[in-house]
Amino acid sequence: MASTSTPTTTSGSAATTRRTTRSSSSATNELFVADGYRNHRVIVFDARTGAYKRHWGANGRPPGEPGVKGFGTPVHCVRLSRDGLLYVCDRANNRIQVFRKDGTFVREFVVAPDTRGNG
Repeated sequence: MASTSTPTTTSGSAATTRRTTRSSSSATNELFVADGYRNHRVIVFDARTGAYKRHWGANGRPPGEPGVKGFGTPVHCVRLSRDGLLYVCDRANNRIQVFRKDGTFVREFVVAPDTRGNG
């Protein structure tokens, strides 16, 4: 598990990250990164080469898509579990969203709603 706060850039493409928070790697050599302070998404890289593979926002939709309650600031963590699912901490919205590794939304659950987004 790694944590970083330095921007990673690749010529302004979809692979540009801003103030990432946490990452988790898989047996399939993929690195899942919580790219949450600016981009409000999960981004996936090839763990061997660092090549961009894909990204998604809340509910598995593109970040900022109208009609979707997006990830708050920050998308604070990603954890790949033994069940093969990816758990994404959306601290500001007091929820955890669960995805398949391909970005397919599975479910969400609310955690400590009385914290009002303070985590």
